[in-house]
Amino acid sequence: MSQGGQPGDGQVTGQVAGRHSASPAGRHASRLVVYTSVLGPGRALPEVPVARESAADFLCFTDDPGLRSDTWEVVLVRPRLPGDAVRSERYLKIVGHPALAGYDRTLWVDPGLELLAAPETFVGEWLADAHVAAPLHTFYPSVLAEAQACIDLGKDDHLRVFEQLAHYVQTAAAALDANPHWTALLARRRTQTTETAMALWWEHVLRYSRRDQLSFNVAMTEAGVWVASVPLANLSSELHRWPLGPQIRSGAPEDQASDGARRVRAEIEQVLADLDDPDAWIYELEARLAAATAKVRELRGRRRTGA
Repeated sequence: MSQGGQPGDGQVTGQVAGRHSASPAGRHASRLVVYTSVLGPGRALPEVPVARESAADFLCFTDDPGLRSDTWEVVLVRPRLPGDAVRSERYLKIVGHPALAGYDRTLWVDPGLELLAAPETFVGEWLADAHVAAPLHTFYPSVLAEAQACIDLGKDDHLRVFEQLAHYVQTAAAALDANPHWTALLARRRTQTTETAMALWWEHVLRYSRRDQLSFNVAMTEAGVWVASVPLANLSSELHRWPLGPQIRSGAPEDQASDGARRVRAEIEQVLADLDDPDAWIYELEARLAAATAKVRELRGRRRTGA
């Protein structure tokens, strides 16, 4: 990996002193890499002490040239979508980066999560018979339940989530009813099948909600990859903890989540049943968005002219 020049998809411009950057000859020795991403100003990157004893490499992709770490090798990148740090991080998580190309297995770790066990002690088991592996969600019994929570908690635009669920009800109902996966830990093998599945998942994140867990089950099912569903508690386990506190990972109680899922499914099915043209409501949303965009342009014009 090179240093200097301008940051790009395949260029490292800021490595820091630490275990993984101090001995380049040892890179890729285990063919396993742990990676994360921190994009945007003022973001913290918790250290991961287990990295000092691990045979895996630990990479953090960031657009902050001042970010330093003793346990992560920092890789400076341009955000894939300037102005959308969330989806830019999702891109690195889902599609990856050229710096990962030399590895057989990868483990994504959300930047707020700290590994407590060396990844080589569990990633092989997770991927023994699977292309992809992720823990099952502890709090939500179905993707619909998690989607309802996203709407209730304001984690994404409710119209976008509703449209996504309406499409899935018609095309992937079984995946909606399945237990969602929790993708703060995501292991995968580098195969063409996996790459195809990740490209499809990324398309769903671009088209629908940026909450990637809502589309994970659907995309993996459509791509035909075998996903190992790992029973691992969200808040803490022998493998991980959340240094900034577990409250950021909590969800609604299961009975509330189930009720919410039933309500949102009933609402979607009622809307679809009332329409002669199943896509008519989508056109209505697009018209509303166009009108809002025109209003914004009008206000900007008035501001420029002082009207």
